[in-house]
Parts: sequence; structure tokens; C-alpha cells
Amino acid sequence: MKNILVTLLFVFSSFIFSQSYFSSNAKSNDVDKVLTWLQYIAIIEEGVAIEYDSASLRNNVIEINGLKISEFVFPDNLNENIVSFGDLVSQGSQSYTTGTFTVKKIKVNLKWIEDLLSLSKTGDKKLLANMYKTQSYFEIQELNFPAEFILDEIIDELSYTEASIASRAANYLNNMSMKAEVKAKGKLRADAIMTVDLNDELSLLYSMDSSIDGDSLGYQYFSMLENIVSPLDEIIRNLEIFISITSDDCPDLYKKDNLNAWFAYDNDEYCGSADRFLNELDLESEFDNLDDLVSDNELFLMSNPMGSKIYGFKVNLNWSDRVLRDASILSGGVIDTALLTIKGIFDTKLNKQEFNQLLYQFSGPEFGEIVSSVLQGDEVYREYSKYQPRIKSFVNNPQGIGLSFKSRSGIDQEYLLYISENPLLITSLLDDAEFELLFNKRN
Repeated sequence: MKNILVTLLFVFSSFIFSQSYFSSNAKSNDVDKVLTWLQYIAIIEEGVAIEYDSASLRNNVIEINGLKISEFVFPDNLNENIVSFGDLVSQGSQSYTTGTFTVKKIKVNLKWIEDLLSLSKTGDKKLLANMYKTQSYFEIQELNFPAEFILDEIIDELSYTEASIASRAANYLNNMSMKAEVKAKGKLRADAIMTVDLNDELSLLYSMDSSIDGDSLGYQYFSMLENIVSPLDEIIRNLEIFISITSDDCPDLYKKDNLNAWFAYDNDEYCGSADRFLNELDLESEFDNLDDLVSDNELFLMSNPMGSKIYGFKVNLNWSDRVLRDASILSGGVIDTALLTIKGIFDTKLNKQEFNQLLYQFSGPEFGEIVSSVLQGDEVYREYSKYQPRIKSFVNNPQGIGLSFKSRSGIDQEYLLYISENPLLITSLLDDAEFELLFNKRN
């Protein structure tokens, strides 16, 4: 188990089993046990210090507060106050005040994962109702990352002026909050919502309103679900055994004054049962097998089985004045030119004849007559009349843009696979669909 990403999977899988196999009151301290192993492996394998103020598991919700990730250098001198492994991690990270990642709070709701595991084992379709209840999936509050994390990838491609602007923007866009949640809208129907916010300067919202038909779930669905879930279930069971073994055989690792025990473990003088068990595990191959077993289409059909429908979606982006200013400079004037062009078109409302003439001019002599004849009519002009004052207001003070789609009767999700192969089929959806452009709508 040499990879830090595999270790993270180890952490969250352990949280799952600690809630699924035991009572929450008895096993809440398993969170700290697993995080201690994460701290050790991060130092040994990656030279990274992971610190946190508190961690808990209550009612199927993991909560980690005050998370800090930075580089680690083993202290030259250990003073007498360093008696725990956590103390060692803290001292080894003190020399790095820059290049540090911090998170105020992480919350992960594991109930829906537990329900998915149970659904794959029992085939009990009643569990679907639990997965479509109003709930939060996960939340990250104030993930603060160093500006260099953004700039290192792009700085060499920018001019001096662009690099200065990018550096300024990176220093006020380096604080991110994220949330994924579900809001119930009826029987086995819910609105899945994800929001991402960068320091109240730039925010993105995406939502999808969809439903599932429990009666349509058959052998094919549960077979695919089993292929996806069974490797994860095997890992969870192995990790359950690991925590149980180390708790029984190596209790000193989990005591308050545990530094000497961890030094002994690192020198192969203590807790050999942990190494023997870890050496028998091959977590990376388990997830490689998962990739081999499940194709992208199978994942799509598993999450969107036959009989499920989409009733709408929305995507919306908001930005502050200084984000727009810096983006305009980085675009080399493209954004300003586009806004001026749009303003010239929508600043004054055109009558119907002027509107048709404008369509002809923009289409050019080759396509002008075709476009103007197709788009002529009261409906198109009504849409123009509806949006003209909104667009005028937007270009005078642009703060956000988005798109909303609603379907009254819902769209069968498997039909979207056909549309991806033949985009012309989308025209068949227009009679039942309502599209709306969003201007300056706040998330």
C-alpha cells in the first residue's frame, strides 16, 4: 500500500465499515485510528504531514475539522513535550508556512453508500427510497490552497503582464467551498445539486432533476451493480479486519503517548501482524479490476437505468467585478469586444422588420435568405423581445450567465445515448422542452 491515493480510499472505506458493522457509539474512535495510519503512510511514502483538529463519525456522517496538509521534515531535535505521533507530525510541519493546504471542515454522508451496498446484496428496491430523500452527500468548507498550485501549471505560457494578472487572481481565488446534495421532489425523484464557490468571487451551480423507475430494475441492472460494488465490499471487509487486528495486537499505537510505539513499528520491532496483513492486500489491483470490469456505458446505465427520466437541469456561473476585470485583461480584449458587440445589437429594441433584416445581415448573402425565412415568425420575435431587455441589462453590468432546461413529461435517459450518436434527434424533444438563458442570476 504505497500510494497516497489508495491510502485515502483506505480511510473512507474504513469509515464505511465502522458504521456498517458496528454501533456508532462503540466505534467512533476508529476515525482517529485510521487517520493515524494515514498520517504515518503520508510521511513515509510522500514526505507529507497531515494534521487535523478533530474527527468524528456520527449518524453515518464523517466530519473532519481543521485539516492541514504540508511538507514534512523530520525534526533535528525531539524535545520532551513530543510524546505522541501527532506531536511529531506537528513539529515536522512547522518549518513550512507556505505551500500548505488547509480545510476548515469536511463532511461526508455515508448513508447513501451503505444503502447502495445493501441494494447490491439484497436487491431490495425499497432502499431506493432512502437514496432519493433530501440529504447532503458531501461538503468541503474553505479549502485554502497556495497560489503556486494554480500558477505552476500555466505561468510559463504567459507574458509578463498576463503572469502578473494571473498571480493576482490566484491569490484571491485560492479558497474553495463545495457542496453536493439532493432535494426530494416526489417518489423516487430528486434534484441533485452541486455548488462550487471560490472565495465569493466565482461560483458555479449545476443541478439535475431526475427520477428512477424501481419496477424497471432487473437482472442486468443488479448484475452491473454487483460488478461495481463487490470489489469495494471486499476492500471494506479486509480493512475491517485490519483495524480489528491492530487494535488487539498493537494497542500501544492508539494510546495517547504513542510515539515510541510508532518508532518501534517503523523499525519492524512491533506490530508485525499489521505488516503481514498489509502485504497480503493488493488494494490497487482491486480498483484496477474495477476499471476492467465496468465500461463507461455500464456506469451510465447503472446510474441511469432503463425507465429513468430527466426532467430538467440548470448550470449557472457567477463572478465578481474583479474576476471579470482580470479575465478581460487575460483574454487580450476578446471579452470586452464581445460585450461591446452584443451591446450594439441589443441596446435598442428592434421592430420585427428590423430584426429580420439583422438576421439576414449576420447570416451573409449565402445563407441570409435561408436563415431569415426559417427564423421569421411571431415566436422567434417574441423570444427576442423577451430577452432583449435582459441582455441589455447584462452587458451593462455582467455578473453571471447560465442555462436552464425543463421537460414537462421527462426525457427517457437511454434516449440521450441515441442523441449522442445522432444529435439531430434532439429536435424531437423541443415540443416538450423549455430552454431559458439566465442572466445575472445569483447562485
